[in-house]
Amino acid sequence: MMEVEDIEFKRGRKTILKEVSFSVKHGEMIAIVGPNGAGKSTLLKILSGALKPTSGAIKFHDEDLHKWSPAYLSKNRAVLSQNYQLSMDFTVEEVVLMGRYPFFEKIPSSDDLAIVNEVMSQVQIGRYRTKSINELSGGEQQRVHLARVLAQSYHGRLVFLDEPISSLDLKFQHETLKILNKKKKDNSSIIVVLHDLNLAAKYADRILLLSAGGIESIGEPGEALKQEVLSVIYDIPLRVQDNQGELIIYAS
Repeated sequence: MMEVEDIEFKRGRKTILKEVSFSVKHGEMIAIVGPNGAGKSTLLKILSGALKPTSGAIKFHDEDLHKWSPAYLSKNRAVLSQNYQLSMDFTVEEVVLMGRYPFFEKIPSSDDLAIVNEVMSQVQIGRYRTKSINELSGGEQQRVHLARVLAQSYHGRLVFLDEPISSLDLKFQHETLKILNKKKKDNSSIIVVLHDLNLAAKYADRILLLSAGGIESIGEPGEALKQEVLSVIYDIPLRVQDNQGELIIYAS
């Protein structure tokens, strides 16, 4: 679905990303993890097309990512960024319907409206549909924008999410990652930036561990998350314990 070939990104004289190469397969979830300043959000912006790499290439559907039109990209990839504030007073339903804008011209079809209802139910925001999004808490707003992305990517897309659980309580952190995990069944590929290593290990198929702008490791959780490496990167003694096939990472 996507091939990332030796990309580098510089801001002025500062190198933010260097020698980043990997592939994204159909129907998998990749969690990008790493300490603050590792380049996680920058990498996600480059993968989604919001930024161009200084060098290297990104192939999407076997073509250079930036050769595709905005209209094509909006129908084939969905993005949830960290900055999702809206200045206008849209209702929750109107915000979620924005995810369907690439698929109709003036009036949404009955299918579009059915998808909006379904994804609002998935993230448990149906009761807020007529409320202004600005009346909701930060966590509730985050769930509304997750629903918007789910509506846009309903039929199977490449989905990018930058810290989609940062404002959520424990229950909805797990609920959100379960929803994203289920999307793999429609052949979607999920690329998500996470801070919580335990949640990344629990839900992701592969982990991409970034450090100082480069890939330290990439692979299944047990391969990518080694305690010796994590302890150095995060500058704190960490333990990685295998609990009947589920990794548990904690400070020692």
